[in-house]
Amino acid sequence: MPKVIKLTADTPTTFDPFKDGIKMPITGLFEKEVMLSDTIVCERTVKIYIPEAVEAGAYFIVLTVPDGENTIEWLKSSGWMATAEQNNIWLYIMEPKDKKWGNVEQEMTYISQAYSNIFTDRGKHYLTFPTRYLVGYGTGGKALQMFAMKNCITVAAAAFIDASNIDETYLDIMRNTKYEKSDILLSEVPMPVLLISENFFGDIAAVAAYWKKANACVFKPCDFNGGKIFRQKEGSRDQFTPTSCSSVALIKKKCEDYNDTALTNMIYTKFLSRYTRYGGFVGGNTLGIRPNHNALGVEIKKIIVDDRVREYLVYIPQKIRKSTEPAPVLFYFPGSQQTHKMMFDISRMWETADEGNFILIIAQGIADINYDNWPMWDLTKPVEKNYDLKFVEALVKQADKDYNIDSGRRYIGGQSMGGMFSLIAGMNISEYFAAIATTSAFYIESFMGGPLDEKKDATRFEPIPYWTFIGEYDIWPYDFIENQDVKKTLEYWLGRNNAGAIGDYIFKRDGRFLTYEWTNEKNVPMVRYTVTMDRGHSMLPKEISIMWNEWFSKWHKDDNGNIIFLKKEKSEP
Repeated sequence: MPKVIKLTADTPTTFDPFKDGIKMPITGLFEKEVMLSDTIVCERTVKIYIPEAVEAGAYFIVLTVPDGENTIEWLKSSGWMATAEQNNIWLYIMEPKDKKWGNVEQEMTYISQAYSNIFTDRGKHYLTFPTRYLVGYGTGGKALQMFAMKNCITVAAAAFIDASNIDETYLDIMRNTKYEKSDILLSEVPMPVLLISENFFGDIAAVAAYWKKANACVFKPCDFNGGKIFRQKEGSRDQFTPTSCSSVALIKKKCEDYNDTALTNMIYTKFLSRYTRYGGFVGGNTLGIRPNHNALGVEIKKIIVDDRVREYLVYIPQKIRKSTEPAPVLFYFPGSQQTHKMMFDISRMWETADEGNFILIIAQGIADINYDNWPMWDLTKPVEKNYDLKFVEALVKQADKDYNIDSGRRYIGGQSMGGMFSLIAGMNISEYFAAIATTSAFYIESFMGGPLDEKKDATRFEPIPYWTFIGEYDIWPYDFIENQDVKKTLEYWLGRNNAGAIGDYIFKRDGRFLTYEWTNEKNVPMVRYTVTMDRGHSMLPKEISIMWNEWFSKWHKDDNGNIIFLKKEKSEP
């Protein structure tokens, strides 16, 4: 049995960010106090199990330990430790006090605070995936399921075993409560759920019906591991599930104990691991099928730049693999706290790459010990000392060497901090790229180490088309007249692209996308600024698709380095 280590702010990490890539800062079995505030302890604990091979930002499961079980022994006997090790995931385990859960009302404070602490109290020790899987047993599982009903957008998928006897009064509250800043009801947000129970009568039947309605399930089920699964109706809840992928599975089963390793394996491999989710605001939340990296041919590669091991992900669509023609390539940079694998899954960018026939390369930032070991991009150093700019140049050259790339159709983009870094790259090494597009990213003086003028190459005047998207509820105000950081960012690109003054825009609206467009003297669109309504600080797969179809695919550089705008896409490779 592994030794349990007390996890505190002083617990040392065991990795070197310059050599170990995205290794999790700690591995092993830990116990951590649940904090109600910075100074008040809940007098309860959670266990955390991180297997040796787990990477930062890996998927993880929140578990509730059943009544009467020793947490460590149960993790072993139930098969959850082995499942974590075999699938390179980690576990966050909520446990009852003295092996006995109290009533639900008593336990909700602990469940809620322990859940919140996953992110807010992680310190430097682990990096979380944006959403998580839940598995709840018995009374603790009932409290976790009730909490999940109020927080569906944070849950990729869940399984509840003997934990669904939730009364109608609570369900009515869920049916009549809206998300903040939204007209969407809690009961209208899909969340894939597996319910296992000895029967489906009374309150349990009502809970099953609640989830089936939330997931817009069809009436007729299919067989599923000794039970039934109700699939989401095609075209329903498309704001959350563009591919109509959600489901509710019901298994009628009397569990004599909760040490069934076959049950554990089924819960994870047959249900939970099918799903992924992203987006911290209800209007910018996407639920999808989790991609199989091996089946898709995803490569994780490494190069050494300035004595630092740098990683990047490469995805090449099958059409390009079979072609002898040079292919376009998009270099993409995730936000802080994000990894290349995480961004691949949550953005669904491989789908756009397949449709648009381009190579996708997602670069990986280095963990910064000054920011709790979050993966970061170098935004503050002087340009000549910026190690990430050196990485990009090395990456472009390595990609040209390894793949058949059209040097006139290289593009660059990113989310949040990765988008901010894309701006710095565009300002200083634009010779490599034909266009830029970002989400939730501007030049923020207070965050990027000084005024924009200090980070740009003042000798560069060649155009490079620029488009950025911001959410209506992003962390910055989207009004580009009042928000000086947004205004100055746009003014830089307007000047760089000879696209007129800030007030010379053309306004367009397409559904939830409000776009301001600036053109040059030839009436060619050179700068675009889009506000995505009902989105927070995230990005949508639809935005990636728009970026490719309406921007990147329209631009290329000729042999003399001149930027050319195509009204139609250049022919496919």
